[in-house]
Amino acid sequence: MTRNPTAVRSLALCAAGWLVAGSAAVAIAALVAGSAGAASAAVAAAVGLVFPVLSAVALLVPDRRYGTKRFAAQAFVLFLAGFLAKALLFLVALGALTASDGILAGAAYGALAATAVGSLAIDVAIVNGIPVPPGRGSS
Repeated sequence: MTRNPTAVRSLALCAAGWLVAGSAAVAIAALVAGSAGAASAAVAAAVGLVFPVLSAVALLVPDRRYGTKRFAAQAFVLFLAGFLAKALLFLVALGALTASDGILAGAAYGALAATAVGSLAIDVAIVNGIPVPPGRGSS
């Protein structure tokens, strides 16, 4: 069980963001490139599930320190590390998907970019909601 009252809401937001971004990418790919585009976008959106999973890890790992002075710093560091990991994984996944036979590169790129950008936008909203305890010299 999580101690952070916003963690469960944030995890649900991550999952919903991935679902919305992936579904929108598949629908747009279906309109633009037909069933092959929709299939390529669906595969890329499934690969893009790694982005909200990284967000969940960044939320749950520092949870044991929730309420302490170090919580905000640890959460921020983990979200920053997650951002860097997402950027690297985006490039690796894009390379792997576009090198695969039967995958339409444009549809795969669109779906992967949609899930990555959606996840990053949700991460920013989550990080902005992390309570930071006042430091020395604050009023």
